[in-house]
Formats: sequence, C-alpha cells, structure tokens
Amino acid sequence: QVCVRVRPVLPSEEYTGTQTIISVEGNSCVLVDPTAFGAAAAVARDSGQTLDINAWARHFTFDHCFWSANIEDPHYSGQNEVYKFIGARALEQAWQGYNCTILAYGQTGSGKSYSMMGLEPVHRSQVRTEDGLIPRICESLFAEIAEATRCDGGGDGAELSFGVEVSYLEIYNEQVRDLFGPQAAPGRAPPTLRVREDP
Repeated sequence: QVCVRVRPVLPSEEYTGTQTIISVEGNSCVLVDPTAFGAAAAVARDSGQTLDINAWARHFTFDHCFWSANIEDPHYSGQNEVYKFIGARALEQAWQGYNCTILAYGQTGSGKSYSMMGLEPVHRSQVRTEDGLIPRICESLFAEIAEATRCDGGGDGAELSFGVEVSYLEIYNEQVRDLFGPQAAPGRAPPTLRVREDP
C-alpha cells in the first residue's frame, strides 16, 4: 500500500510566506498551483466572471492520506492514527508469517524521521504520544510475545520461543547505510553497504 502524510508548514516556510497548496479529500491529495490560479482569477475578476478553483485542482489518489498539517483540524491524523493504519496492519501480517517492510520516502525535511521514530518526550514522566511507527511496533511486538509466552500451555514439554531480527537502513543519494552498523570516524564518510543485483 502507498500512503501519503501531509506535514505542517515549517517556521522557516511561514517566515518566507509559503502558501499551503495541498488539501486532503478522502484518499486523495488535491494540489492547486496558486500562481496559475491567482493569475487566472485576476483575469476572470477583471472581466466580471467567477472562476471555479476545482478546474485548477489536480487530484492524486493513494491507499490512504493522513492530514497532519493542522492539529486543530477535526480530520487531523496524529502518530496513533498512522500507527493503527500502517504499523498495526504490518504487525498483524508479520504474525501471519509474511515478510513486511515499511519504507518512508520523501525529500529532506518532509517528516520521514518523525513518522518512523517520533519525538522523545521532554520529561521521562510524560506520556509518549509522539512515538513513531518503530517504537510503537516494537512495543506491541514484544507485548504480544510476552503474552504468547505467558499463555503457552501446550503441555507437551516444549517451550515456545521467539526470535526477532531488526534492520534499520537509510538510502540517501543512492547510498545504503546500516544505521545499526559501525559509525564512521569523525571527519570521514559513513560506511555504506554493497548493493547486489540479481541478473
């Protein structure tokens, strides 16, 4: 599945007067070019006509769209909503024996790290409402393992055991890095992984 998440406008973008040109309608992201629409609207206004903004809108449909641009909006999707739709479903599929991958894709500053990892609370006593997909999936995974181990009553003398393996990769400028791997010495480029292609 392919999902899109619309992040809030950054302070630096607000400072430069950046306009929001995207909205979410169900499973579609709607984009309007404000420059083109503004010029056409000015011409229409001068001639006494009205212009339908929908004629200038482009709709892009995905499996799901998360509107996270304004926390006060009733349609706001926070970290928990993203986890329920993506993380919980992936975990359920993993328990059924399928290999699951969650890939966050986007330009720098688009919110990939926030969606995947979230934010650390300022104080340890705070509720972790800003946790991203990875911490939530891990917490649910190990809670389910603990529950399955506690409830194991097969009676055949065999113990139920689980093995968990985790990879955490970053792909940037066509370079693949293992984020759990050895770190580079100060001033040196981080080590990258070899990419092999099947013929």
